[in-house]
Amino acid sequence: MKYFLLPITVMLSLAAHAQSFSENWYTELSVDSFFKTEAAKTNIDVETPDIALLNAAIFFATNEARIKKKMEPMRYDAVLEKAAEFHSDAMREKRFFNHVNKTDRENRTPEQRIANKGGEFDATGENIIEMPPYKTGPKGEYDVSKNADGTFAFLGMNGKPLKIVSYGDFARAAVRLWMKSPDHKANILSKNFTYLGCGASIEEDPFNFKTLPTALVTQNFGGYNP
Repeated sequence: MKYFLLPITVMLSLAAHAQSFSENWYTELSVDSFFKTEAAKTNIDVETPDIALLNAAIFFATNEARIKKKMEPMRYDAVLEKAAEFHSDAMREKRFFNHVNKTDRENRTPEQRIANKGGEFDATGENIIEMPPYKTGPKGEYDVSKNADGTFAFLGMNGKPLKIVSYGDFARAAVRLWMKSPDHKANILSKNFTYLGCGASIEEDPFNFKTLPTALVTQNFGGYNP
């Protein structure tokens, strides 16, 4: 039996859109309309995930949390998204989970990464999370089975394959966890931040490892002084 422990740091008219994600959705879709798209309801393909769609789902789920608190939604920013994706990919490749990248002096901090991607904000912030795109047991438990080809399958405690969640459900679950952490919640609900970019990373060969595949997600926030 294995357990997945979730680390959290302290610090359109629907018919008019095809299922594939378009960057125009950031400006054309409301939060409610995004989660009604077939794309948001689609289960994540762990081997060939639509990262752009996953990034968007996290963006809209974050604004959903702000709207529930009667706050203005944040605007999408491509520079912040690039910085977020850069950090999630770095954490994946270098096998660390931290806001500080000790392996890259020029991109060590969130401020450096955002600036290096072209951001010129007066205030910036960052949230990170690691979680699986699967429905595990109540305590995150799951079993592992080795296939004949050497890859691994991940099973629930009933012996059946774990169910994979949709892009929308994953994003909402991630935001719910962030909202339970005071520092993450403060970033999401900050009045100083008016721009947001989200970036996810998933292992390229997820079934070659004995541990449950996870998505690493970074949120980068930006704002300007009045």
